[in-house]
Amino acid sequence: MVSSEFTDSYRKIYQKVKKKGILRKPNYGEASEELNSLVNGLKRENKIHPYAAFCLKAIARCEEALKNSTLEAVAYSDAGYIFWQNELEKKEEGIVSFEEDLTEAIHCYSLAINVYKNLKKMSIAAALYFEMAGLLKELGKNEEARDYFHIAAEMQQEESALCAINSLEKSVECNILLRDYGNSCSDLIWIMKLASEISTEAPSRTIVVTESGSIHSESKQRPSLLDDFYSKNICSAYTKVMMEAKISLILVLILQGDFQQSRDFVSKLERDAMNNGIVIGSFQLITSLFETLVDECEQQDMEMVQSLHRELYPWLTKQQNQLILMIIEELNNTIRLASIANK
Repeated sequence: MVSSEFTDSYRKIYQKVKKKGILRKPNYGEASEELNSLVNGLKRENKIHPYAAFCLKAIARCEEALKNSTLEAVAYSDAGYIFWQNELEKKEEGIVSFEEDLTEAIHCYSLAINVYKNLKKMSIAAALYFEMAGLLKELGKNEEARDYFHIAAEMQQEESALCAINSLEKSVECNILLRDYGNSCSDLIWIMKLASEISTEAPSRTIVVTESGSIHSESKQRPSLLDDFYSKNICSAYTKVMMEAKISLILVLILQGDFQQSRDFVSKLERDAMNNGIVIGSFQLITSLFETLVDECEQQDMEMVQSLHRELYPWLTKQQNQLILMIIEELNNTIRLASIANK
């Protein structure tokens, strides 16, 4: 559909919603239907056609006038999604962006969220915050993404602790990319609290939260030996979350240079394992390795830290291994600066 055809069609529809005086009300219902047809035609040409987003915004205003709040929210979120995709497409193609699509996307999602809040549909509003945060993270806007993940977690924790945990894990990822270790610690402690409150539940299958924030259950292998260890000990998904968060917290505290608090949490690892039904044995080896890691990091022994990383590597998640690499990088910088100062 060329621009002139779209403009003519849109103008005709617009005439139907113009105020026609006291006795003749605008025909919002018919206008909404025709705008939907226009959107479908545009999407057949291009699934993320920018004109479609503007039509969807107009549909939302029509549905607002008709008091159809749910359809209003859906139209705003669909419009926002198209704006997001246009912004992502610019980034992928290396096109210089003034972020006008990003601004529109956030505005549309915010309008949809406000409607859902007014309808008391908090889980949908939280899912939109989560989706908005994920898209911002994809655009490299980690600080803004972290804030929205946080809002999503706050809204989700009452209805679904697992969804809240997933949002907080994403927030931790953003904080690590930002090297904001203080907020990383806060998020990890929050995850541990949520997981510990429900760790007595032991689902027979691993619960998974999808990128959209919804939940489904499936058998899932995680890329670490520690997960296999948990599985053999038949502990709940929440216990695994809690223990993994504690291990990540130890590594973040090392990055902060808080070695004493790191030791305190290492000393609790074995106790927490016992309290949550994990048979002690191989876990003692993990605890011992972490005790040594804290000591060697404090002593700034680069070779020992690298050697310990090789031993810990198969037991840890991808993020935890990344944290150890960051520890090694920080340690290397400290040693190099000390060497320069001594010259």
